[in-house]
Order: sequence, then structure tokens, then C-alpha cells
Amino acid sequence: MSEDSKLQTSRDSAQTENTAAKRIPLAFEQRGLWFIQNIAPDCGAYNLIFSIQIDGQHVSGASVTTFLHQLASDFPVLRCAMPADQEGPCMQLYETIQPVVLEHDVSGLDETALREHARALSSAPFSLAQAPLWRVHLLRRDSDSCLLVLAVHHALLDFWSLGLLLQETASRLGLASSGNLYPDGNGYLSYAKAQEAMIAAPEKQSSWIKYWHTQLNGVPPVHDLVTDFPRPAVQVYRGKSLPFMLDRDVSDGIRKLAQKHAATPFMVMLSVFFFTLQRFSGSEDFVVASPVAGRTERAQRAMLGQFVNTLPLRASFSADTTFADLLAQVRKHVIDGLRYQQCPFNWLVEELAPQRDPSYTPLAQIGFSWERLPLLAEFADFFLAQPADVCIEHGEFRLSPFYVPQQEGQQEILLEMGGEKDQCFAGTFKYNDLLFSQEFAGEFTARLQEIASAVVRNDSLTSRIAASASDTGSMSRLSGPERKLPDLTLLQLIAEQCVRAPGSIALRDQAVALNYSDMWQQAVLFRNQIVAAGTAPGAMIGLCLRRGVTTVTSILGCWLAGCAYVPLEPSFPADRLTAIAEEAGLTLIITDVSQHLLSAGGVPVLLTEDILSATSDPASLISDSMPSAQQQTAYILFTSGSTGKPKGVEVGHRSLLNFMLGMQALFPMSAHDCLLAVTTTAFDISLLELFLPLTQGASVRIADRDTAAQPALLMAILEQEPVTLMQATPASWRMLTDAGWQGKSDMRILSGGDALDASLANLLLARGREVWNLYGPTETTVWSSAARVTDSNITIGQPVLNTVMLILDQDGVPVPRGVPGELWIGGEGLAKAYRNMPELTADRFRIIPGLESEGRLYKTGDRARIRFDGLPEHLGRLDFQVKLRGYRIETGEIEHVLGRLYPGRNAFVIVREDKPRDLRLVAYLTGEAIPAESISTALRAVLPGYMIPSAYVFMPSFPLTISGKINRHALPAPQVTVAAGNFAEPRDATEIQLARIFAECLGLAEVGIHDDFFAMGGHSLLAVRLVASIKETFGAEIAVGNLIQFSTVAALAAYIRGENSATKGSVITLRPGTQVQPVWMFHPIGGNVFCYLELNRHLNAARPVIAFQSPGLEQTGEADVTVEDMAARYLRDLRATQAHGPYLLGGWCFGGVIAYEAARQLRAAGEQVRGIFLIDSRAPVPANVPSDADDATLLSWFARDLAAPFNKTLTISPETLRQLEPDQMFTYVLNRAKEIAVLPVDADAEQLQRYFEVYIGNGIALQTYFPDGEEIPALLIKAQDEKEDFGPDLGWSELISTSLTQIDLPGDHNSIMYAPQAKAVAAEIERFYPNAAMEGFLV
Repeated sequence: MSEDSKLQTSRDSAQTENTAAKRIPLAFEQRGLWFIQNIAPDCGAYNLIFSIQIDGQHVSGASVTTFLHQLASDFPVLRCAMPADQEGPCMQLYETIQPVVLEHDVSGLDETALREHARALSSAPFSLAQAPLWRVHLLRRDSDSCLLVLAVHHALLDFWSLGLLLQETASRLGLASSGNLYPDGNGYLSYAKAQEAMIAAPEKQSSWIKYWHTQLNGVPPVHDLVTDFPRPAVQVYRGKSLPFMLDRDVSDGIRKLAQKHAATPFMVMLSVFFFTLQRFSGSEDFVVASPVAGRTERAQRAMLGQFVNTLPLRASFSADTTFADLLAQVRKHVIDGLRYQQCPFNWLVEELAPQRDPSYTPLAQIGFSWERLPLLAEFADFFLAQPADVCIEHGEFRLSPFYVPQQEGQQEILLEMGGEKDQCFAGTFKYNDLLFSQEFAGEFTARLQEIASAVVRNDSLTSRIAASASDTGSMSRLSGPERKLPDLTLLQLIAEQCVRAPGSIALRDQAVALNYSDMWQQAVLFRNQIVAAGTAPGAMIGLCLRRGVTTVTSILGCWLAGCAYVPLEPSFPADRLTAIAEEAGLTLIITDVSQHLLSAGGVPVLLTEDILSATSDPASLISDSMPSAQQQTAYILFTSGSTGKPKGVEVGHRSLLNFMLGMQALFPMSAHDCLLAVTTTAFDISLLELFLPLTQGASVRIADRDTAAQPALLMAILEQEPVTLMQATPASWRMLTDAGWQGKSDMRILSGGDALDASLANLLLARGREVWNLYGPTETTVWSSAARVTDSNITIGQPVLNTVMLILDQDGVPVPRGVPGELWIGGEGLAKAYRNMPELTADRFRIIPGLESEGRLYKTGDRARIRFDGLPEHLGRLDFQVKLRGYRIETGEIEHVLGRLYPGRNAFVIVREDKPRDLRLVAYLTGEAIPAESISTALRAVLPGYMIPSAYVFMPSFPLTISGKINRHALPAPQVTVAAGNFAEPRDATEIQLARIFAECLGLAEVGIHDDFFAMGGHSLLAVRLVASIKETFGAEIAVGNLIQFSTVAALAAYIRGENSATKGSVITLRPGTQVQPVWMFHPIGGNVFCYLELNRHLNAARPVIAFQSPGLEQTGEADVTVEDMAARYLRDLRATQAHGPYLLGGWCFGGVIAYEAARQLRAAGEQVRGIFLIDSRAPVPANVPSDADDATLLSWFARDLAAPFNKTLTISPETLRQLEPDQMFTYVLNRAKEIAVLPVDADAEQLQRYFEVYIGNGIALQTYFPDGEEIPALLIKAQDEKEDFGPDLGWSELISTSLTQIDLPGDHNSIMYAPQAKAVAAEIERFYPNAAMEGFLV
């Protein structure tokens, strides 16, 4: 029997022996814990634990049970459970209970494994409705040695009570004297009754609200610490612990500092904690939840119960605040807060009514506790994470500490202190490991100890100075390879290749090819005409050219003349080109477009056709007079400025040389390589495309503007020409992949200019030899860092040649690793200046005090951090990082989720301010419109509520700047819609009843279907009543936690109906409709219908689409075992909606087989079937049944199907599975799926087991179904790339000989149902079965 089974059996056994007595209301301190446990019934974070090693003599389970039975008899509170009834949660006191004592054989476990086993057992959750709310585990190491672990739910007892109980136990066993306090097991029951009347007193409530509202007004709803992992949509109470010990001198210093300031060590360490939090977040406002004993009356000191309350202690301070000043603030807040400690924390939260969000706990994400065992000093070491080597001997028994981690996951971060060892303060740092990494915990505790050491020596240190002093050795700094630059320019590197291989092809466009010799000759022609025009060295030459070989030769000509070039994109408006010409101070413009376009600025213009008609002296191939001054300007590139005036970035030849040498090291090329250049010269990344190949003897294929914008034309070049390297923005790569580009196995793919998201990275990894993510501002010469992408874990990589990257805080001080700040870049790549903008240049290019050795640094405006693995992580623009209603939002995370939810669409999220101070989060998506409510509902399943956009805009494609980035300024404002706050009437019987229940529960006259329960004053106790009323009215089991996610009548009604669960019920309406013939689709072998979502997006928007999924996914034993029975069941539901034909049926895989049988049954009933469509469905004929079909074969198929929706491959052969035991095969598949991130590590194994049982059942049904043939009109869509061969028509000609039409489409058996192939499938279905009217149909 498993440990879980043993535990449940013991609970059930205990419950049957309990005899109920009376109902007692919960104390307020209990209610918050009760609510958490019922929101998260698997939570074990609130189990208090005491563990002890017992050696020397056998401890029998029977004797322990007898002893515990007596304790429970003597102390009534130990006989309580906490069920809920119509009045809310309560304590139910039983006359007798049966203690739970579980014995475990752990003789084969070492110390570490034993600790983890004890940790898992003791943190197993309690069901609060069942007594007892405590249990004992006996882990037997051998016959005379065991580990005894007591676990008790915090809602029943607090830490003080645990001390009382241990003292009483020690006294009864003769281990210690009884002391001055005899535990009172009855008093708490009376206290809980009296407390409610005390709290209801108006004068009490008024004083509490006045104080706490003043203290907490405007408090940030969520802390500003950057998490290492995405925040789950629903809070998960789990965590890990990291113990540490302060040095003796630091511990003594804390005691002295407390005496100096009339404070306590608790206040000193809390202040140190605040200093450390500020260093890791940059925030100036924190709330830390701190527990207090709550035993304000003398009689309460002896009571067993849960008195602990929580004080939300706030600190607001800047980086210039001294520690002494912060300590004074903390001291005042603690002393004042203790005066109001009778105010229950959960009551306070309800009264302050912060916005509810299931992803975090309001006011209590960060905690600090100072706990000491109040009694029984002999056992103090037993609670330390690093206990002393102590042993208590009693007769033949030897008792010693054995630490088991406990109460992990209560808060996102919790610093526990108060224990001492050898007069040194001991601490435990607890953290939620779904949010923070082990490295973060180590870094945080190291900084905490160093800050403590600094401030005890000098309490006048400010937060900035104390924190900075602690950062030694962990500064967020990265540097690239270092190399002394040769005294030459890029021009000379190219000239060397012209001498080495003059006849090799250098440049090619759609019309012309030039070898290296011809290229240089053409560059000389440009140089000669520039000089002949009277242009002096150092002048600025404007190049307004269509993309082609002259793009390169004209730039080379400018450099040969000692001049800099300024790109003028021909597609820009004339006014903008004129503004650039004036700002750059152009002395000459070279163009191959209309001269009239450029003449308004009064700058002389040369036409390329005139330049190229001249002749040059072949002897001028390489001239001794060729310019080589590295300090000269190579180009000026204009970007949009925040003021609307173009901003010119002036880059020197030395920086350009450094960049190109760095790129050569990363991307070596030879004469066999060819780079496809697709970027306008107005975007600096074009420099890599045009010149990196030429410095290495390779060739450049230049795509013109029209070709670069049309994926079909680009794909033709990639397929027909020997391209081995291509660089583009993520938007351009997405354009190619969306168009169906399948990649080139020998091509290196470079992506930069915008953030590369994981979904696109995965697509590119499957389409090329290498994928690189490149990062860099124009002001640091193209790319400053590069990362080879190998999986979806994407960073901006390491700095390139002679480049340094630092992460600094707002004061220019380096931050520790893991801490976000602003990215500054230094080194040889820095631009010279902004053209004619000295103030902006001085602001952005600086020498930072204290960092003078780094030289000049560029302020990027990008938010970043150095992760704990040493890699830089780009966190977006600082000006794109937004706060709405106090919440920090990274729009890129929302975009990532939208991309995952709606594959095939692009997403872009911004904050708009279309009206003054009216900030709105707006999501833009490509493709046809989707109801906003459905998107928000889908997002709420994976994102916190504050990250849900308030508006959605749908577009065919996003407007791009000339550089290929999304043009934010061209995005349209959302259309104005009716305010969500307007009252909306119920729309059906379910909503009418729910609205009534909401109103009764809240004491309101009426409630609209979109009004939020918690916004209207609902809280945890009202939620319990609401749930009870819903159960009484609908018979529906609703968890209290569901109300946070579904807190309106409309959302809850949909949840009850099953509309919010994609796998609830058999009939799934993928798209409603009226007066149009519906499409009915049947599930594949896996049982669910998620596979039809992409197909549904591309079917006619007016056509209703309804699908059937297996009922066995929700309820074990509900699935039918034959195809005939399945079809019959589904037809009963189908005909309840569409009573008569004609019918249009279809499905993919096994779904096509069900469609065939359903059509046979409908025709047998005299109904008309318009036709069926079979998407890569193998005919149910004997030849298609595998000869070795067994569970291993089906599991192999199951593994493949698991991975397909994620564009991944999971191939596990049946032979591999057959080598395992039958009960190990399923676990093996799940583990393999988790390894490739197809399943999360905490995937619901029970649900997956049901899924596989359905899969097995359907597989058996398929293998035993051999129907007669019938001439049903059928469209067979075959996946032409599927490797498994089931014949040219998959065997269907044996069943349908004359009315079968077959179409072969790209894709294999799985990919044909996903983007981009599903679009073609939908088109063929629409072509073969055009939309048809059906009068009276409504769904």
C-alpha cells in the first residue's frame, strides 16, 4: 500500500471512530488559514512539525497511540475538526477521536534520503473537515532506532502551543519538570466564541481601520523583486529552505545595536532585511508580514490553540536613508503595530479590500519571523536547521535532534530567525522555488549577512553604501574577448580580398553580378566622381539608392574618398529626407531615383547612371593614398527621436573595424559562403550583411526592397541559390515561417533588432544549421552581444570583441547578479556622438564616477540583469516596462502567452494613453477577430489578472518601420466599446439563479452578471456561504478557490455549465452559428478535441463547428468500448441539436472512423448525409491493424501525439517500452515528455492516466471495428509527408469504391492539424463542402 493510501485509510478510520459533539465558531486567526487550505487543498505549507531521533530501545506504535489518546482526552482542542456548513467554517468538537500513528520502514535510507522522506510525509496535507488535525509518523531505521515526527495543522495549534504540548509530554514521560504552565485545552474554545463579539465592537473596528488604512494606503500590491521563473496564474504553496548562521561578532553587534537604539534584535534584523530587499529590487516601498504571538492576556499563555496573528509592517525609504533612520522607522512601526495586534489580519485584508488575484497573497508575499520555543529550553536545539550535537538521555532512550524542513511555501520569501547556536543567531531563508532559484536564495542570504556585518560596524551607512559594500566580487559585469586593433580600416580588409581573389564573385543582385575586381573598379568610379565634385575628405555623402550592388560600391566609394555616408531610404517622405540632409550637413547626394525628390534641400545630386558611365584606371585597384584614419566618421545613421526630430548616430571607422573583427570570430566565412542581404541601409544591421562576407572572400546576394518584403520571393532565392547565412529581424523570420518556409539544413540564421521569442526560436532551430540571437543598440555599432540559441532558454549572450556590459542601478552603482538594472555598454564599439546634439551625447555617453576604469559608457535605456548562470537577460525597454494600478507588467510575457494560445498569430502588447491619464493595456493580434471575452478567459487561465489587456485590436499584419521593427506609432487605437461596468441583466436560468444568490449573500438589491464578487464586498467567509448556496441550488461542487478565478455571475455560470473547461462534457461548441449547416467533428484516438482549434480558425467564420470529445476524459468508466456504441452515443446528442439532415461529419485520425460509422447509422435511420471528410484517417480494415499491436504500440503512438501540439517529436519505440514492466511504461513516457517540456514537471498524473485509458480504449475499439463498405460521399485528405505507409488511399477504397475523393496535402499525420498545414486542410474542406444555409439551425 502506498504512503498516500495509508494516510487516507488512517484518516477514514479515525473519522469513523469520532463521535461529534458541538459546533464552535472559528477564531479569526484560524479563518485565514482555513481559507488558504480550502483554496489549495494540496497545501502542506501550514503543517507545524516537531521531529526527534529516538535510539536505544524499541518504540511501539501501540504505546505511542495510547499516549496520544490520553493527551487528546485531556485536551479537547486536540479533538477538533474544522468543517464548513451553511453558516460558514467552524470548529467541531468530538467526544473522542482515534489518533493517527503511521509507521514506516526506512532502514534502507541514508541521512539525506531519510530527511527528504520525512519532509514529504510531514508536509502531506490535512483535510480540515476531518479530525484529528495532527498525526505522528514513526520512521523505523532499525529495531531500536526510529525517527518520530509530529505534524499538526497551524489552524489548530501555533508554535507556542507546540511548546506547551511538548513540555507536557516531557513532563509525563519524566524527561523534564512540568514547569509553571499547565496546558489549557478548553480555554481556546471559549476564546473563539468571545472574540467575534469583541471584534464586532464599532469602536475597535474604527480605531483599527484608522491606523492600518493610514499605514497601508497606496501600498504596492505586489513586491518588485524580479522572479527567476514566471509567476503561476494560481498561487502554489511550495518551497525550499536555506539555513545560515551569522558570525559571533555580527550577532553580538546586533544585540549592541538594539541596546543603543532602544530596539530589539528582531527590529535590527528586520531593518537589515529591508536593506537587502531594496538592493535586490530597487524599490523604495515594502510590506513585510510578520507573525505575533497574539496572547495579549495572561490566561492565554497556557491555552492550546492558534493565536498567532500577522502584522503587515511597511517601510518606505530611499537609497540615501541611513540604517539608523530606517531602524527608527521600523521600531516605531513595530511598537505601534503591536498596539493594534488584536486586529485579525484576514479581517483587515477584507476591510481594506485590495484587488484580488489568485497568483499572490495580498499584503503578505514577503515575511519575516522571529521565533523562539517559549518553554522547554532543553529542546530549543531541536528546532534549529543546524542543531548542536546534543543528546538527552532518559533510561535506555537517547533523544537527539533530527531537523526536518517545515512550513515551506507559506510566502514567496520568508526570513525566519530567533534561534541561536553558540550565541550566534541562526536563520532560515525560505523561498517559493516556482518563483525563485536556489542561486537567488544563496545570493540573497550572502548579501543579507554582509549588510548586517556592515551596519553593526557603522549604523550611519545608507542603503546604497551598505548594499554596495556587500557586492564585492559579484558585480554585474561581463566583458568580451580582448584584442588590440590593427591600424587599418574595414576598407583595407576588403581590399585585401580583392587582391587575393579578384575573380571570385563578390556581389549579386537580381540583375547584376560583380567579382571582387569589378566591385573595386566600380567603387573607384564612385570615389572619382565624389572627388571631382569638389567634396573634401571628412564630408558627409547622402546615398539614396534602391538596394542592389551599387549600394555596396557607393559606400566603398565614399570611404575611398575619405568621406562618411548617410543612408537615405528612398521610401521615406521627401520632408524627412530633407530634414536628414540638413541635420547631417550633406555636401553631396548620390541617387538612382528621382532627382526631384532630393533637390529641395539644395544639396548637389549625382545620378548613379552618370557615375557608372565613366571609366577608371585599372591601376587604381589599391592605392597607397587609400584613407586609413580610424578616427574618421564611417557613417551617420538617423533614427527616430523621442521629440520627433531625427537623431543622427555618428560611428567611426575604428568602431566599425572592431565590430567586423568580432563578427569574423563568431561567423567565419569562406569563398563557398553566400549571405542573403535583406535589410535597408537605414538600419545599421545592414553593415554586417553587406560587408562581413567581403572581409572574408565570401559573396553577398542583395535582395531588393520588394523581394525582402515578399516571403514567396525570398523563399525562391533561399531554395534556388546557395545561401548559407542570413540575418533578419524576428518579424521578418516570422513572416518567412508563417509562409511555410521549411528551412535550409546548411544555413546559419541570425536574428536581431527585436526580442526573439521562444516559439519563433524553436521554429528556426528546426530550419537551419545554427540560430543566433544578437543584441545591440545603434550607438554601440550594430551588435554588442551574441548568443548561440540551442533551446527556448534565450539570452542576449556574451559581449563581442572589446566590449563590456554592466548593469547599474539608478545611481550608476553596479547591482548584484540576479538584480535588474539598466544596461550600460562600453568598449571599442561606442559611437562618436549624436550629430549636432551635444547635450544628448553628454547624457547618454558618460564616464561613471567610481567606474572610471571602464572608460566611456553608453546608457542604453534597456532593462536587464545578469542571471545566476552568468548570462545576461534582456527584460525590455525601461520605458516599455509599465505599472498599471501599482502592478509592474512586462508586456513581452503577455505576448509570449498569446503566441502560445493562438499559434499562427503574432501578438504585440503596449500601454496606450489615448486620453490624458487613461492608461490602458492593449493587445494587437494578427488575423481575424476573436471575441475579447474568450481571449481574456484564456489568458486568465495562465496569467495574473493584472496582466489581462483591456482591449484587443486585430490586424492583417503589423505596420513595420523601414528597419523591420514593429511601428508602435502606426498602431491604431482600440475602438471605443460599452464600459464593462454597465449593469448587465442575466441571460438565462443559470445566471438568474446565480445573480439572486450573489445578491442575497452580499446583501444587495441586484447584481449584474459582470459585477465582481470581491469588488462588491465579498470576502472569504461570504465566499464559503456562496459556495454552500450554489451547491444547494445546483448540486455543483465548487471549490472556494474557483471564486477568485470566476468571480462574476457570467464567469461562474459558464464554469458551472462547463464552458470554461475545454474538457468538460461531450459536446464542445468550437464556433456557434445560426441558419447555416454545421460541421460535426469527432475526437481522435486521444479523446479530446484540442487538435481542431487551428482548423476551426480557418474554416468559414459563418459556419457553426461542433465537436465531440470522449466522456472518459472527465469520468472514469464513461467511455464506450466499441466504435458503434461511441457513434450511437454521440448521435443522440447530435440529433438533440440538429434533428434532421443533411449532415456534414468529419474528423482526424480515429475521428474519421467514428464519422464513417455515424454516417452509416444516420443513413440506416433514413437520414441524409451530405458527406464526410477524413483527415489522414486510416481505414478500419484488417490490413491496417499492426501485427504487433499491444499496449506498448499504443503507448508509442500516445507519446508521439503528446508532443505534436508543441511542434516537437517524441519517438519511443514499442520495443523500448516492452523492455519495461507494464506498470513502468506509462511513467516512462510521462518522464520523457517532461524532459522535452511537453508536460510540466507537476503535470496532473491522474488526469493523464485517464487520458491514456481513453487512448487505450479507443485503440482497442479501432482494432476490433471492421464495418461493411458503404458508398458515402467522402473527402479523404492524406498527409503526404507521413512516413508510415498504409497504402495510397489509407485503405478506404476497400470500403468506399466510387464516392471517394482524395487530396494529398503537405504534412505528416500530426503536423497536418497544426499551423501552417491546417489552413490548407480547411481550404479543401470549404472547397469540397461549400457553406450551405440551414433554416432554423441555432447553436
